[in-house]
Amino acid sequence: MTAYQRAARLAIFSIALTLGSVASLRGDNLPKNAPHTPRQMRFEPANLYTIRPTLDEEADPRFYGYSEKTALALGLGFEPRDITDFKRPCIDFVKTQLDAGPSSTNFSLTYVKDASQLDFATHVDSKANAAFLVFKANASFSMDTKFAYDANSISVVMTAETHYGRWGLDPKAKLTPEATALLTTPKKFAETCGTRYVAVEDRASSISVLITLLSVDTDIMTSFQSEFGGSGGWGQLSASAQAKFSFALSLAAQQDRLVVGLGAVGGKGLGGLKDSIESLAQIEKDPAAAILKALGNALAGFDANNAAPILYTVASMEQFGFDASAIDPWTDLRERNLRGIVAEYRRAAEELDVVSGLGDGTFPLSKVLPQADIDSALRRKPDLQTYVNALAAQHHKCKENLADAACDIPPGRVVLFDSWFWNKLKPPRFYVVDFHLDEAARRVVLAAKKGNRIYVAKTFNPAVDVVRPILTFRGDQYLYTIRNGFHYYRDNTDNASDAEAYVGQAYLWVEEPTYRNPNIEDADLEWYSKHPSGSYEGYAYFEVVDKMGRKFRLNYADVSWTVSGGRITQIEQKFLY
Repeated sequence: MTAYQRAARLAIFSIALTLGSVASLRGDNLPKNAPHTPRQMRFEPANLYTIRPTLDEEADPRFYGYSEKTALALGLGFEPRDITDFKRPCIDFVKTQLDAGPSSTNFSLTYVKDASQLDFATHVDSKANAAFLVFKANASFSMDTKFAYDANSISVVMTAETHYGRWGLDPKAKLTPEATALLTTPKKFAETCGTRYVAVEDRASSISVLITLLSVDTDIMTSFQSEFGGSGGWGQLSASAQAKFSFALSLAAQQDRLVVGLGAVGGKGLGGLKDSIESLAQIEKDPAAAILKALGNALAGFDANNAAPILYTVASMEQFGFDASAIDPWTDLRERNLRGIVAEYRRAAEELDVVSGLGDGTFPLSKVLPQADIDSALRRKPDLQTYVNALAAQHHKCKENLADAACDIPPGRVVLFDSWFWNKLKPPRFYVVDFHLDEAARRVVLAAKKGNRIYVAKTFNPAVDVVRPILTFRGDQYLYTIRNGFHYYRDNTDNASDAEAYVGQAYLWVEEPTYRNPNIEDADLEWYSKHPSGSYEGYAYFEVVDKMGRKFRLNYADVSWTVSGGRITQIEQKFLY
């Protein structure tokens, strides 16, 4: 870029800102018997979305979801208190197909606001997550969900699933002789065989993508959440909600505010699907629809031979003569408390990992935090380690001991980092300020054609005498350098200025009526006109690097134009805000 362009873009109106084992059961060689009712169970065929695990923290649910850690499998027994504890096979049965006919494929989009809702949307069993201490909730997804459930984030699960039917036990299923002999000692039977068994399994292949949009504008967030009954709502996206999400997704993708994670059940590797999704989000006019189509295409490579159970219907061993009254039940209270221990363990374990990263310089904030703050955290590391160990011990004790107190969170809670600490890791973004217009009005005015914006602005506020939107940055306290550039779609190349020190900048985007203040739009238009005669399209962007070494590209305008003899004869410009 020319020195003029750098000056026009980086010096224009620049001001200083003070912002501060589920075994994979194969489907071949299975008996093709006619559908029937499993042994002594009342079974109502239903769609997967009506028979599925619930969000309730139930101690003894009838339906369980998928988990790689669970001991659940067709015909095997288990204990509700710990579904990761494998039991001895105690039932003789023939695996029988309950549903004949072709497979069916479903697509869904679900807005989620916490880890339990994410589990629900992806058919992952929350009880299994609670029974097994893992560092992160929903480890099935290859992503960090640290900001997925923030008040100004939107997280949507997009899923494509192919269902291959249900399998169950044959009507003549019975206990093995060894298990039958244990019925006279119910406690021993429960320890050996379990108190529940899997009567039916639903088999499917699925691909889910968790898409998180960070730092969503207030008006977009409010409009999107209104589709779900307000800020407390969540669930399946309507056509209207999908359109709003797709718009917000496109903006986030072009401003490095998009986080994508993938999860799959059955099938083979996902290859470059994540990169494809990120690309579709940036270039497609309706990225949500395009991503669903991509998921469906990827799912076409899966088949029944590598499908896995995604839903289990369970029943009591009482059906085989077990005396359940002789065993103290696992209660809803203990289940809730166990999940509380796991949630606290994950929080504390993550902090412990961060402290180690601050000490050895591998955690990003170690490059910008005062050394005194790092030293303070390191001094408390032994206390945090002791607390993490106590939580792990209490988790084990809770599953083994039926006393309610065994499931209490241990004393001596240690918390090193608050929300202010974590927010330092959020990506920067630009936003627009105009003191005469609110956020929704600014968006409409900026979308209007040059020269008409003042008239559009007056429809919102008749007293407006000038439109003067200023582009500035949020979350910029650690920004180090900035440069301006343009990306050409045709040959996938960039034309960018040299990087300059970031000192807290803001830029006048446009001014109507025009006075003597130079602005970005006019400087850009002059730069576009200097191209050789022809047609061009691409996007203008800021590229910033922060003091943690992270690089972000923030697109601010999508442009197509035609030049003839140094004059722009046609232009379409969309401001990405």
